[in-house]
Amino acid sequence: MAYLDVDVLPLLLADRTLILDRYPVRWTRAVRAFLDRHHIRYVDFPLHPLAFDSSE
Repeated sequence: MAYLDVDVLPLLLADRTLILDRYPVRWTRAVRAFLDRHHIRYVDFPLHPLAFDSSE
C-alpha cells in the first residue's frame, strides 16, 4: 500500500475523479476501502464501447 499512499494519493487528492475500468483487481474490497477512506471519488467506466451513445 505504500505505492498508493506515496505515489497515487497525492494525485487523487487534488479534487479529481478516478475512472476505473472493470478489471477485477481495481475493484477489490481493499482498493475500494482505500478510496473511500481517503474520500476519493471514483466512477465505473462502461464495460464495452457500445455502452456509449453512438451520436457522441
